[in-house]
Amino acid sequence: MSKERLEEVKYAWHIDGDISDYHFYWLIEQAERAEQNKKDWLNTMKRLENYEKVASLNHEEIQRLREQNKLYQEAMQELKEYLESTIPKMPTNEKPLILTKSLEIVNRALKGD
Repeated sequence: MSKERLEEVKYAWHIDGDISDYHFYWLIEQAERAEQNKKDWLNTMKRLENYEKVASLNHEEIQRLREQNKLYQEAMQELKEYLESTIPKMPTNEKPLILTKSLEIVNRALKGD
């Protein structure tokens, strides 16, 4: 809405107590545009609200996954310590390859490889 145009309409109303059809239809158009702008703004606010909800859910999911990861890390560390303490105590001929391989896998997982 142009400020100058609005001033023209006000002036015409003040001088004549009436406005031309030209000014009248322009005012109607401005009111319709204002209504559309309000609807657009409300829709934008609703989308923003939805984005905020999604961001909050994502944050909660990240926190849940971090906790889960921490539990897995602790379990892997416990398994590593167990294997490291058990394998060396076994007689050489009783050390199954699976235990040695398991220790290698656990070490890789804990290093993040």
